[in-house]
Amino acid sequence: MALYIDTSRVATDTVRILTMSYGFLDRITDRLVTTARTDPAVAVSLSGRANSDLAYVTQQLSTTQNDISMHQAAQIALDALAEHLADMRELAMQASSGGYAQDQISAMDARYQELAGEVYGIVANTRFNGTALFSGADSLVALSLTDVTEISLTSLTDIGLSDIAIAIADLTAAQSNVSADLGRLATTAAQLEEQADRLSAFEVSVYSVEKAMRAASTTAASIEALFTLALNAQANTLADSALRLLDLNLSDG
Repeated sequence: MALYIDTSRVATDTVRILTMSYGFLDRITDRLVTTARTDPAVAVSLSGRANSDLAYVTQQLSTTQNDISMHQAAQIALDALAEHLADMRELAMQASSGGYAQDQISAMDARYQELAGEVYGIVANTRFNGTALFSGADSLVALSLTDVTEISLTSLTDIGLSDIAIAIADLTAAQSNVSADLGRLATTAAQLEEQADRLSAFEVSVYSVEKAMRAASTTAASIEALFTLALNAQANTLADSALRLLDLNLSDG
């Protein structure tokens, strides 16, 4: 009687499929980064670097967004200052026109002083994260942002039309600078967000492939080990069966 050691077809097919899957994952890795397809350690390194770069970009994005918020707070304050100065200029023009009685001029002066107080209130109370955006006294109001023109308001209690005109011109320049800064910061934030998205996607892809490679490799090794044990067990069983058949034949003889 012929005896055969028959390999397990299921185990063979499993190993074959895992080998094919591992090769497929290898090609995915090759598309992500060429060197990672032959060295999983490279994928780990790339994943770590992507994570580090992502942390840096995220920090830069947070700083940029913080700067945007600060400039927006300054912009709101500057707009309020511009509105108040325009009203003060209008009052000064009316009072100097000679067409109003003294009591009317006194009322205009009272409103003028009220607006002046509100201007100083804006200067004193405009803050961002506890930091004052303006520093000022009777002789100077300066916006504490980079590349912004100082807004000079000389002695608000005695300010004239020419002084208001100068202050408004300085304020307009400051508004322009803040708007330009906001535009640049918005562009920077958009670029950083795009870079962060790409790094995040890359990190996830590399990590997923790296994890799948490890899982496939581990599973394949386990199947191969079980496959070897199965072959050995089958070989031992068939040998015992052959010996029993021989014993039976000898007994019959």
